Parts: sequence; structure tokens; C-alpha cells
Amino acid sequence: MNNKDRAPTDEKLIEEEIARRLGPPDGTCLHCHRAADALLDVGPLRISIDEPEPGSPRRKTYMHEFCSWECLAEWAAIQAGGEFRDELSLR
Repeated sequence: MNNKDRAPTDEKLIEEEIARRLGPPDGTCLHCHRAADALLDVGPLRISIDEPEPGSPRRKTYMHEFCSWECLAEWAAIQAGGEFRDELSLR
């Protein structure tokens, strides 16, 4: 079996995911990986995040796409170190 026939390793999948998250938007939802325009009445939702570059006065801008407000909310909650709670489903 040559390298091309082997299944990707977890490390390779992680590297690909990081590259996808840090690269330009590719038309898929950053959270659920569906097409960002899957829900045409809502998406795609696009956000930009400006972060300072270490040791430089310059800033780096990252763009992300989401297919719905729910995906954006879940992703933001995870980034903030919490978890998304859908208050409507708790009633």
C-alpha cells in the first residue's frame, strides 16, 4: 500500500481543519461544514475577526462563513469557553 492509498490520520485531519479555518472562506459553514448558503433565507452569514499580529502593530483579519444563526451562536459559545444553550428548547 502506498501513501496515497492510506486513510488520512487524525493529525492530518486536524491540520486540514486548521488550514480551512485560517484560510479564506471556502463556501462551507465553519461550524457544521454544510454549504454556507444551504439555508437561503438566512445564510451565508459572514463575520470578520481582527487580531493583532504578535510583535507587530499590524492586525490579521480572519473571515468566516456560517449557514445559520444557530451555527454562529454555537461556534461563538465554544470560542468563549462555554456551551450553546438554546433557550427555546428548554421550555
